[in-house]
Amino acid sequence: MRSKTSYFNETVFWKNITHFWPVWLIYTILLLCMLPLRLLVNSGISYEGYSAQEIKEIKMNNFMQILFSDGSGALIALLSLAIGIIVAMAVFYYLYNNRSSHLFHSLPLKRTELFISNFLSGICMLVVPVLLAFILGTVCCIMQGITSLQYLLAWALMLTGESFFFYSMAIFVGMFSGQLLAMPVFTIILNVLYIGCRYVITCMISTIGYGMANSYADRMNSILSPVIYLSNKVGVEYDYLEDRIEYHMFGLSVVGIYVLVGVVLIVISCLLYQKRKLEATGDVLTIPATRPVFRWGMAFCVAFLTAILLNGLFGVLVHTSLGNFLMVLFTTLIAGFLAFFVAEMILTKKLRVVTKKRLLECGVMLGISVVFLLCIKWNAFGLENKIPDKKEIVAANINCYFEIEENSESGIDEIMSIHQQIIDSKKEFQAYQGSSDLDKALQWVEIDYQLADGSIMVRSYDVPAAKNYYENADSVVSRIYAMSMDPENYLKGNLMVNYDDPNNHIISMEFDTYDQNLEYGSINIPDERAQEIYDAYLKDIRAGHIYLNTVNDNYYKHTYINGLYLHVYNSQGIRLTRGEQRMWGMENSKDYYFDLNLNDRCVYTINKLLELHIIESEDELMTLQEMEDRSMSMEQE
Repeated sequence: MRSKTSYFNETVFWKNITHFWPVWLIYTILLLCMLPLRLLVNSGISYEGYSAQEIKEIKMNNFMQILFSDGSGALIALLSLAIGIIVAMAVFYYLYNNRSSHLFHSLPLKRTELFISNFLSGICMLVVPVLLAFILGTVCCIMQGITSLQYLLAWALMLTGESFFFYSMAIFVGMFSGQLLAMPVFTIILNVLYIGCRYVITCMISTIGYGMANSYADRMNSILSPVIYLSNKVGVEYDYLEDRIEYHMFGLSVVGIYVLVGVVLIVISCLLYQKRKLEATGDVLTIPATRPVFRWGMAFCVAFLTAILLNGLFGVLVHTSLGNFLMVLFTTLIAGFLAFFVAEMILTKKLRVVTKKRLLECGVMLGISVVFLLCIKWNAFGLENKIPDKKEIVAANINCYFEIEENSESGIDEIMSIHQQIIDSKKEFQAYQGSSDLDKALQWVEIDYQLADGSIMVRSYDVPAAKNYYENADSVVSRIYAMSMDPENYLKGNLMVNYDDPNNHIISMEFDTYDQNLEYGSINIPDERAQEIYDAYLKDIRAGHIYLNTVNDNYYKHTYINGLYLHVYNSQGIRLTRGEQRMWGMENSKDYYFDLNLNDRCVYTINKLLELHIIESEDELMTLQEMEDRSMSMEQE
């Protein structure tokens, strides 16, 4: 009689379900508190005084905030990562205990049958709580009259898909280790490994390379770092219109891709499980080929991170680029040597790990580190001299006193020309930065290019900004100063790109006041007068009534601490410079708050404030220098 091949064992399945009931029970309670219970609490809110349409919109907004707080998928991603790791540790716990491992594998079960049974029991722990929360959440929504259940379904699919992927990843990682605690540690490291490595390399290049600071800041979000990628690429966008809020789901296809990757990882894990050696239980890594990767990876990361950290703490004490490089080099060598043998101690669980073979391997690793650092120092990769081809540039930005964004051909040409001048002046600028000149002054400059492929190339420099450099019209700082004094650039960089859009509506305007005791106050300006003051300010700037914070402009003596604070709404959307959008996350915003900085040249604005009796005399205005002097005087009193 032919024996029947089985790929599932019911006993193993139910053993996991009953044995690890605290895991799925706590997860179920957590999901019920996150969704149905919060929906139930919201059902008790009083909507007295609101119209039926307003009540519907409020309920819908509360519902979406419960599902996706601030539209972000970060909570779902982190929860999925945590539960995926915990369930994987639970159902495969026996692999990390020598006695349990031999006991389970002595049973009359094939490894494939054992693996699939454990895997499916874990899937059950992940899916059933989500399904229960979805059903009860649906009931609560129907009770409150919320009919947009597609968002609830999307929430359930996101949570299920992401938890499946992280569960599969944890199992895959677990096949390489013989210690239970190594599974969560390695899984978390793997989730941030790519971005972490890029960050370390970027920081090292920034530490040694000329102008390379923040050069890869806009490429840090990668699909190879799943938990971070899912946090940013999955969720809901809120589109705030004048009369309603629209919601747009995004990222379900991304979750689908990760689910497919999870299936591949499970298949590979099953194959690795067939070959797993029981005697490797207790080892940090069960596959010998992965041990050099661990040693080298730990050594490189610790060495570079230590060098970056110490340079950040003590780099200010080193005034030359050569001294800075030598400090980084010696720190890398010492930290790399120590980290390499600490990694070997972790792998072998021994203290005596220094052998000729390991010394040779460590020497090769340190040699590669030195070569890498020298390549950065000598610009072997050509990154310092790189300026994108003009055909590839969509827009160019230069940020010094404020951000200037250029889309025109002439504007891009000017920024590229300034950038080339900075590159050509490398030796001069570095020598100036390392000099002991008492009148030495440096100005930070950042240049970035938005390229046709969607990427952004960023460079930043400290350029000489002493008085004699401003007096030279051809110097870098003078050329940037000239661009910054252009009224159009000033208004777009300090207010909004669409500052003069007829769709702009001033919601509110406040004027800041300070008395002689530096007590702060504010005056609310009537809506019908706010536009008059705003127009007067635009007239001042267009007339060139501007001061910049330079050694020549005496900025503090002429700029007032008093300012105007605006809240502006535009139904077509607020447009900011690219850097401001990234900083504040304002890509789709329709309202914006900003300040109008006043100085003693702003005669049109000041006269308008006097005319409207916002102030009665210019004596009520206080410059930054006067405020500082007054503050010191009060301290002495």
